[in-house]
Amino acid sequence: EGRMVLVLCNLKARKLAGFPSHGMVLCASNEDHSVVKLVSVPVEAKIGERVTVPGFNFEGEEGAPFAENKVGKKKVFE
Repeated sequence: EGRMVLVLCNLKARKLAGFPSHGMVLCASNEDHSVVKLVSVPVEAKIGERVTVPGFNFEGEEGAPFAENKVGKKKVFE
């Protein structure tokens, strides 16, 4: 409670507690998934702002958001 989180949006709808959800909170884990933590929000980030990844080009067609039906089929950062 009272904490900002990063949310992946525009995902294909999935039922969560009986309601459709189009997003998920971004977490990271160690290699064997025994430790899972929320990814920290950049200090200067504002609510609703698009957060980018350093070293990833978000300009042009490659940086455009994926359609919701394609996000579930791709591992974008692997």
